[in-house]
Amino acid sequence: MSNSVWDTAKILACQDCVIIMTNGDASALSEEEYATWERGVERENLLSNGWEWAGVQCDDWEVDDAPHGECLTEGWFSWSWCECCGSTLGGQRYNVAIMRKII
Repeated sequence: MSNSVWDTAKILACQDCVIIMTNGDASALSEEEYATWERGVERENLLSNGWEWAGVQCDDWEVDDAPHGECLTEGWFSWSWCECCGSTLGGQRYNVAIMRKII
């Protein structure tokens, strides 16, 4: 048996990314919106090179425009860009963990 070592990182993701990446459900997007989302994920290149989506986190990550001291699994409104697809539209942002296998 071998042990695995994982590197982890945290990103801010928009609601579309959370729904699509977590549930595989893109039904809320038109074909054009989905194509734009796919191009954005490819352009950001964050979820490549071995990085995997680990899920929305509830913890006390310090984020400038997030409400302090609250469980943030419900997200918060922000103008920060989505670090998954690159969207600059204002909307809900969520703390998301990503990971990749090192060993």
